[in-house]
Amino acid sequence: MTAVLNWRRFLGLAFGAAGAVVVLGAVGERVFVGWTDEGAMRRVERELTTRVQSLDATLSRVAQSLAGRVEVRRALADDRAVARGLFELLEASTEAEAAPGLAITIYDPRGEPRAWSGRPRELSRNLELRTAVGFAEVNAGGLRLVRVAPVVAAAERGGPARSLGAVVVERVLAAPSTTTVPYLGFSLETAVGRADIYTAGDAGGGAVTIDAPTGLGVHRFEVADASGQPLVTAAIRLDDIADLRTRWRTRVFALVLAVLGLTALFAGSRARASRAEFGYLRTFGWAVAGALVARGLFWLAGTPELFDLSLISSDAYRSVRWGALLRSPLDLLLTAALFCIVVALCAEAVNRRRWSSRAERSRPASTRSLALWHLGALGLAILALAAQQAMLRDTVDGAGVDLMHTALQPFDTSRVALQLALVLWSAATVWVIGVAMAAGLARWPVDIRRRWQWMVAPSAVLPTGLVIATGWAPSGSSLLIVGMAVALALHWRRLWTWFRHTDPLARGVATLGAILLPALPLYLALVELTDDARRRMVETDYAVQAAEHTDVLRQLLAETQEEVDRIPDLARMAAPPPGADEGALDTDRAFNIWRRTTLAASRVSSAVELYSADGTLNSRFAFNLPEYGLGAIPWAGTGCEWADLFGHVKPFGSEELRLLHTERGLCEPDAGDAGVPSGAVVLHVAQVDYESLPFIASQSPYAALFEGAAAAPLPGELGHAVELVIYGWGLQPTFVSGRSAWAINPLFDQVYGSRVPFWTQLVKDSTRYDVFITNARSGIYALGYPSHTPFDHLLHLSELALLIIATSLVALIGVGLGGVLFPPLRGLLVVREVRARFTLKLELWFVGVATVPVVVVAVLSQGYLAAQLRADVEAGAARAAAVARSVIEESAVLPPLDGQVTSPYTDEALVWLSQVVGQGVNIFDGPQLVATSERDLYASGLLPTRTPDMVYRAITIDQAPSFVGEDTIGSRSYQLAATPVRVGDREVILTLPLASRQQEIESQIDELNRRVWGSALFFAAVVGFIGWAIARSIAD
Repeated sequence: MTAVLNWRRFLGLAFGAAGAVVVLGAVGERVFVGWTDEGAMRRVERELTTRVQSLDATLSRVAQSLAGRVEVRRALADDRAVARGLFELLEASTEAEAAPGLAITIYDPRGEPRAWSGRPRELSRNLELRTAVGFAEVNAGGLRLVRVAPVVAAAERGGPARSLGAVVVERVLAAPSTTTVPYLGFSLETAVGRADIYTAGDAGGGAVTIDAPTGLGVHRFEVADASGQPLVTAAIRLDDIADLRTRWRTRVFALVLAVLGLTALFAGSRARASRAEFGYLRTFGWAVAGALVARGLFWLAGTPELFDLSLISSDAYRSVRWGALLRSPLDLLLTAALFCIVVALCAEAVNRRRWSSRAERSRPASTRSLALWHLGALGLAILALAAQQAMLRDTVDGAGVDLMHTALQPFDTSRVALQLALVLWSAATVWVIGVAMAAGLARWPVDIRRRWQWMVAPSAVLPTGLVIATGWAPSGSSLLIVGMAVALALHWRRLWTWFRHTDPLARGVATLGAILLPALPLYLALVELTDDARRRMVETDYAVQAAEHTDVLRQLLAETQEEVDRIPDLARMAAPPPGADEGALDTDRAFNIWRRTTLAASRVSSAVELYSADGTLNSRFAFNLPEYGLGAIPWAGTGCEWADLFGHVKPFGSEELRLLHTERGLCEPDAGDAGVPSGAVVLHVAQVDYESLPFIASQSPYAALFEGAAAAPLPGELGHAVELVIYGWGLQPTFVSGRSAWAINPLFDQVYGSRVPFWTQLVKDSTRYDVFITNARSGIYALGYPSHTPFDHLLHLSELALLIIATSLVALIGVGLGGVLFPPLRGLLVVREVRARFTLKLELWFVGVATVPVVVVAVLSQGYLAAQLRADVEAGAARAAAVARSVIEESAVLPPLDGQVTSPYTDEALVWLSQVVGQGVNIFDGPQLVATSERDLYASGLLPTRTPDMVYRAITIDQAPSFVGEDTIGSRSYQLAATPVRVGDREVILTLPLASRQQEIESQIDELNRRVWGSALFFAAVVGFIGWAIARSIAD
């Protein structure tokens, strides 16, 4: 086949693939979106109806199946039946359905739970359990579908059937979009867009209307069950459909551009393969042009946020200097790959020039020409070093991830792409300097090069020193890069000859080494830059937040006042509902106000109180600010405007809480200042609440309930592992975010003598920290993070090498799969060479025999050590629960003071106990919550009041002395410890959620895994190299 036919076939396949993308995109739009808005709306209706009816049918089937089981009827008919069988039955049913979030409860005729699975919510007392019914129910935990199936005994002698109870199956259909919005909304993702979900009857159905708050067209429709009974109402905005269609077409166009970019890249590769026919210089230009065109097309296709991928997200990375060119991690990775391609083509050009200029090198050379070539190479080295440092600094400044987090877990494609891009850029920098110097040496005559070749190394030190002296690049990494480049230039001819004649496996290892070795100077520069960035973050951000925390809380309270003023019909919300018991205190109304403000989004300890016209408290919600020791104080205000903000002290056990307080009377809209308040709203904010700082990880699992809360930096983010300790001027810690505080006594003179902050190194728990210390009149602030040890540096280098090796393996697999469609790609693989050559087989066999035992030992030791760590932590959790149990049992037998008998099963007592143990405390009596230190969270519906089924089974049924397991709140998992508590003849269950211990377990296990695998990789590399060397010796 001629070259012209080959090109026609190639271009035909490429443009055919682009056309196929267009056709598939059009078909996909027709199938997933629809040609018209009416078709899209009908698709949404069909999809949601199918989804809701499928879930409702599953719930109904499970409920009816369990209601018809003989063992269920027998257990409900006999009060003395053992409940273990029911729990096991429900557990088996839940596992058989494999539906996350499914909750099942079996009720007796009195409406009391007999057995349950999952975390069900409490049903209304008015619900009739004798009738099969399905409905949707809403609370702060989500919109749930519920199915009730009555359990009846068979009729005897023609009499009526006797009700034995009911089976209730439920599951969340739509979780709240966020807890911190003006209205508690629920939504579901559909193929067309996000659909808002309401209970049946909350919105008109079957019509396109205009949404009053936004003025946009909204299509509403009802979704019914199989019998036609309405369950929920759904609504989707028409603008969402138009946006989806536009986004779909933009994505199809981006995929077409990506296909054309691959076409340009392969075209350049094919042109380079035709150098014998068209000449080397011409094909070299074609190859470079193809790479540049491909990069441009990929830039057009990789618009940030077009796809929901962190790889093309501007949040993960956007260049500070070249933001228009480098908009995402993918842009940086492709730019680095383009740099490598151009350098590789130039390297081949240099080698070609060396062979073609043999005759010229035998003639006397012009000294001026040689000097200009050498000066040009040195100038290029200066530019390459400066560009390397500028790119590294820009990447560190523009990255939203921690580039020093080299561990693969947690895996983040954006972070991995940035690290690979920097590795490629560093390798290309070494090669471009080496190629430039080799190009200069290639012009030297042979006799001059033999006598004066040693001058290359000393002359290369001059530009390196210039770059270091001007501050354009650091010294260590620059010297290492130039040293590698000089070694490459001096041995260029020998290395290239060896590379062309060695076996394919050695060529692959050499290519991998050419990328791995430049990672060392990259790491040295990256350590310095990331440490500078972390220090700047601590100095300019975290330290300022800690020092100005009180002022920020005042601003937060002022914003909350404005947000409360914007709530419509606030006076009606503050009034008790009709028929409410006089003096009854609820939580819902205050919670509905609290969650609409920035108090919910900030995690700050706060409370909202609502008062009636007579000044009595009728509703209160508090987050981390429980009542303790004092009753409610009547409101005595008179104005209709916000009172001046002031601070006050409130007793809290043996301590005092410093609070910021503001209040406002609720009057008619036109009453003005002279109106008579019909109620009042009062806001409290803790004046000292450093745990709410954005960079401090919350120690409570309940923080996961508020998705809008500012989350602390996670592993892989730059601010992770920063600890804060605040000292009084007596050098005693007043706040510690970690497990312990640093000893700063030796630094007191330096701290006391000046307000100038400074950095120092302190040791805590056998770990050295870099600590930033600043002070103010209120105290001394110390912020620190762990310093890197020599072993940490070796570990990071091992992980970086592992990342490069894993990427190479993925590339080889991709080439193998691509060879199915493009057979010429198979020539890049070494499989055939390995099968055909005994030497390669022997080398691979020795490497495998040497490395496999190391990997096996690493896996076994990792599992054993992780199991031991978990066992130790679980034992500690059980001891914490035992301490809490002892406190309650001892307090119950203490003689009463002044004749006052205090029950240990009150919320107030548990609030005090939570301060003692440093964790939340709950007490369950049978299936129900009876007391808790977080009453407001349970009363608002954010947390279910049902006893966790695993705890009830272990403590009540199995009579275990303690229980330690794992539970979840929202997306956060945490450790849950439980133990029975007996006071007199009454036995209840005490539970402690231990979020901080769970976080500690995961971080320690991750660190253990890193160290095990990093060490295993190092030893595997050493042993593998030894095995490879032995195999080469035997083969020779």
